[in-house]
Amino acid sequence: MVKIFIKGQDGTLLTVPVNPEEIKSNENQKIEVVEVLNLGGTPIPGYSELQTLSWESFLPTLKDGNYISKGMDAKYFIQKLREWKRANQPVRVVISGVFGSALEHGNTSQLYYIQNFETGTKHGYETDILYKISFIEYRKLQEKKLIIVEKEKPKETPKPAPPTKTPPRDKETPPKPPEQVKKPIMHTVVKGDTLWGIARKYYGKADNALVNGIVAANKAKIKNPNLIYPGQVFLIPGTEAKTTTAPKAKTYKVVKGDYLRKISKKFYGDEMQWKKIYNANKSVIKNPDLIYAGMVLTIP
Repeated sequence: MVKIFIKGQDGTLLTVPVNPEEIKSNENQKIEVVEVLNLGGTPIPGYSELQTLSWESFLPTLKDGNYISKGMDAKYFIQKLREWKRANQPVRVVISGVFGSALEHGNTSQLYYIQNFETGTKHGYETDILYKISFIEYRKLQEKKLIIVEKEKPKETPKPAPPTKTPPRDKETPPKPPEQVKKPIMHTVVKGDTLWGIARKYYGKADNALVNGIVAANKAKIKNPNLIYPGQVFLIPGTEAKTTTAPKAKTYKVVKGDYLRKISKKFYGDEMQWKKIYNANKSVIKNPDLIYAGMVLTIP
């Protein structure tokens, strides 16, 4: 015989007095369907959704040895479920038998939130309380802490006294103007892109020769010309971006209390640009979550 138990964080153990006719467990997989040239809709698997449990049954309110024992009654059963739900406390659901042992997380290790709890009545159940209940898998959020360790300042070495006379210096040669930098055009693939559409965008037309040229210039990334993915970056051969002057990078000295997101917000107005700073300073920053006061960072 199958038995169902619900145990709260306060140690209270509820026994479901009347087994439901059906118990449902849903374990869905997130699938995104994308349109691929010459293939049509193609499923791309994503993350697993949270497991759910649900059932319907009734709670007898009359003292009946077949259902109620040790003082447990319907009102107390409902009171405890509402208390746990309103307090957002996860509960442990234990189901005996073959079905319980076949659950993905086993029968005792998984915690659930009470997602929905409905009660009601109908003709023929005047002395009972009908209810529906559903649970959703509990996952604990892991907080990530950022620790900034301040390096000890090195002891200063006394500087030698400057000479009394400074020899005359030759006329300084004015610095050369920054060289003009020419870069090839790079294209980042977005949803709906095709190689023919990319060729038409940059060359004003599309044919096999132009498409094959793009494939040849990006053969390490394009395994199948009919299958490209959003986020891929392709070199567009035979094109050049507008001539620009290489900008002079800024520098910033880290102070106590700084972290990369804060510095990114200061210079770009957006915390999410912190990776630009990290990528430009990988020789200095070994761990993006750990920077030290006194560090001098390049701000690209």
